[in-house]
Amino acid sequence: MPKFVGKITRGAVFNHLIDLGALGTNAPTAVTIASDRIALTTNVGEYVVDGAGGADDDIDGISGFKEGMFLLLRAATGRTHTLKDENAGAAANTDRIRLPGAIDVTFTDDECVLLYHDDTLDRWVLISGPIPAASLTAKGVVELATTAEINTGIDATRAMTPDAFAASDYGVRIGIPTCIDFTTSWTVTDGHGRFPIPPELNGMNLVDVRVYAVTAGTTGTGDVMVARDRATTIVNMLSTPVTLNSGARFASDGTIDTSNDDVNTDDVLRIDVDAIHTTPAKGLIVTLGFRIP
Repeated sequence: MPKFVGKITRGAVFNHLIDLGALGTNAPTAVTIASDRIALTTNVGEYVVDGAGGADDDIDGISGFKEGMFLLLRAATGRTHTLKDENAGAAANTDRIRLPGAIDVTFTDDECVLLYHDDTLDRWVLISGPIPAASLTAKGVVELATTAEINTGIDATRAMTPDAFAASDYGVRIGIPTCIDFTTSWTVTDGHGRFPIPPELNGMNLVDVRVYAVTAGTTGTGDVMVARDRATTIVNMLSTPVTLNSGARFASDGTIDTSNDDVNTDDVLRIDVDAIHTTPAKGLIVTLGFRIP
C-alpha cells in the first residue's frame, strides 16, 4: 500500500510533496479501535484498522497525530468501519474528523480513506475515500433508474432522470374522447369523437391508441382511425387502423404514422369509423396516449 508523507496547509500548496519513492516499501501499522477512537503510534500514516473485539466499529476521533500529517486507513480483513463526522465522542476537538457534507463515511477491507490533519481547522479532513450512498436526507452517490425500473415503481434507492421518466409508462398522458354512446351501433362515419389538444400536450407525440366496444360486433371487422385536424388540414395519424375482429371488444393493433404523430395546442384529433361488422358493435371508447418525443 502507498506511503504518504508530507504536510498540507489551507490556502497553500503542499509544503512537502507525497514521497512517491516510499510507496509500498513498508508494511502498514496495525491499530485497534478503542472507545470509538484510534491512537496513532507512528508518523508513517498507513494503518490497517481492526474494531474493538474484532468487530465492525465507528471511529469518532484519531489521536497521536502530527500537524499536517497524511493518514491512509484501510479496514482489517472482513471489517467495515465508519468515520463519524465531528463526533463529540472524540476526546479532544483536534482529534475529530470533518467530512464533506457532514456525511459519515464507511470503508471496508478493500477500500482506503486518505485524511490529513489541517492545522487551521484543527481537524482531520477527508481527502479521498468511498462516497456514501445518497438518501432523502444526505448527498451521495446514486444510481440512475432505467425505464423498466421506473415502470416497476417500487425502487427507493435509484434516481430518475426527466428523460427516463418521459420514456416510462408514467410519461404517457392519456386522453379519452367522447365517441359513440354505449347502446348505439357503430356506423361508418368520420368524426364519431373529437379530442382538442390542450397546452399540456403541446409538442408531444401520439404513441398509443386503444379501442373498446361496449358490445362486440360479429362477422367481419370494425376499423377505427385517428385523424388530426390542424388549421383545417386533416391527415390520418395511423398508417393502419385499429381493427376489432369478430366478437372482440378490445384492440390496440393500429400502426402510428411517425410522420404525422405530433400534436400541437388546439389541434383537434378526430375519431373515425372506417369499417363496421355485419352485426355492428355498440358503444365506442377510445384512449389516446401521448409522450414527449
